[in-house]
Amino acid sequence: MNFLRKYKKKFIYLILYLSFNTISPFKITSLKTILKEHPEIIYQPVCDELPFKIAPFQIAPSFPHKGTFEKLFILTIPNGLVRGMHGHVIIHDTFIEELIWGGLINSFQIPFNTQNIDPETVLKVPGKVAVISQLDSKNYCHWLLEILGRLAILEMNHIEYDWLYVSIEEQPFVKKIAELWGIDISKVISPHDHYFTIEAETLIVPSLVIHTDQGHRQFGNFYHPITTEYTKNKLLTIALEKNINSNQFCKKVFISRGDNINARKILNENEIFDLFQALGFKRYELSNLSIEEQIILFNNAEIIIGEHGAGMTNLLFCKPNTKVIEIFHNFVPMDFWYIASFAKLNYTPINTLLDQEANIFANWHSHKEKIYSLPIRNIIPLDKIKKLIEKL
Repeated sequence: MNFLRKYKKKFIYLILYLSFNTISPFKITSLKTILKEHPEIIYQPVCDELPFKIAPFQIAPSFPHKGTFEKLFILTIPNGLVRGMHGHVIIHDTFIEELIWGGLINSFQIPFNTQNIDPETVLKVPGKVAVISQLDSKNYCHWLLEILGRLAILEMNHIEYDWLYVSIEEQPFVKKIAELWGIDISKVISPHDHYFTIEAETLIVPSLVIHTDQGHRQFGNFYHPITTEYTKNKLLTIALEKNINSNQFCKKVFISRGDNINARKILNENEIFDLFQALGFKRYELSNLSIEEQIILFNNAEIIIGEHGAGMTNLLFCKPNTKVIEIFHNFVPMDFWYIASFAKLNYTPINTLLDQEANIFANWHSHKEKIYSLPIRNIIPLDKIKKLIEKL
């Protein structure tokens, strides 16, 4: 049984790999093989494997809390092809395994890339094109820590480029982040669909920053500490240089998702906030603040309370030992537990699930139907919040 458990993930991966390579005109090949078969591709190592270990996730200890980040690198590919919204690099009808998001080969990621490429539709681009686009580019957390993380690799290694291949049209916040970072929007090639394909005179491809020996985590990812530190320092420095008056923000912060019309939210948020307001907390809807104001809000705070949501990515900018309480009610990813550990915050997750155990999210492969059937809007019992307040 232990043998089966040990090799179950590898077996599933092998089946998916063989299935994909059987039905698709494309193949998936390891970077090691690609480099052996294509000596014209330049491989630049950036960072060796890096071990990590943090305290277990209190409400879901079966989430992995230690492992090893895979190597960071940069590829330089002459006459390189890149396709689609997710920036899949193609070498002679072959995907590079290490550049597939999360190491996951499945139905939601690459089938739209499996049609043969019509040479007549390929846009030829002179100069150097850097690829940072990837899966989940609609999400604030993934943009900040993964897409900018890939850009950080290039900047840390003083890699120059003429064009940047990344999708910037999907969410309003994306252009704001890009402009804050200093990206020249006129130099961005933004793919408009999953079949959009370019051939660059020179393609520059930084590695992904989430790959570890723990594999893909559907409900949370580990973000490489080197790129995360670079992103944090750059954006925080830029925000501080804006001379935003931090005194306009309360040091006791309650993050609201009341501005999120269609997504996950707590239905009795007003009743919950009333309890915290009596303790001097002020409620903020992050959509009403600029990116730099959000950074200053979190950097200025002494205690932050909020429901799990992308806005909590800004925990990255908190000062060490800031007290953070993250409330979960139907969805228990570990992203912000990891970010809080990275930023050395005093982090407490609160599980308010009524009939579900948070650990099922750490084992989502076995509980997908159960997880996806959970309501996205819930009423949280006030007695659980009152117990939380007693501990403040």
